[in-house]
Amino acid sequence: MSLDYFVELLGNVPSFKGLSSMQLKAIVMSSEKIIFHPEQSIIRKNEFGNKGFLIISGSAQLVDGPILSQQSEILGPGTFIGEMAMLMHAEYGSTIISRAELKALQISYDVLQKVMAQDLGIAEHFADYMHERFLQFTSQLQHIEKMFDDGIPEGEIDENFHKKGAQQEQDRFVPFSFQNIPSPSRTSRPH
Repeated sequence: MSLDYFVELLGNVPSFKGLSSMQLKAIVMSSEKIIFHPEQSIIRKNEFGNKGFLIISGSAQLVDGPILSQQSEILGPGTFIGEMAMLMHAEYGSTIISRAELKALQISYDVLQKVMAQDLGIAEHFADYMHERFLQFTSQLQHIEKMFDDGIPEGEIDENFHKKGAQQEQDRFVPFSFQNIPSPSRTSRPH
């Protein structure tokens, strides 16, 4: 598989959208390509992690945790698993296993720190992305609070909460910080 294929798949992941082709290539080239065997755990619910995985080929299955998609619990190429762990060290909220041999791009927190130190535009991108995610989460919590205040039946609260995409927010977070990024020797910022 070509570098361009990896870049295209990664560029379609919401947290990476908006990064330039060069920035995506830097991330891909710094990341590790790994293979999971059938029935091997990719992530495990309640385990602390610092890696995300982009499925390149093969498929995975959610076996414990919130429903990731209303259509299916089968995850295929282009699916990104473990976003919050990769961005800021978090406890995984699901257990996901490979269904057959699965090839993935493993992107760790350390890899992101390295590429952000070399290109502050990438650091700004993820800071903006995390800020937006925080605002969405805050809005979802305000919506739930209003539902409680309005006396909405309990069953509807859970249903509405998941419809808004909040199932991704069930990971426990460790604060995200750029303070561990060394001063870059050179920076490139998208114009």
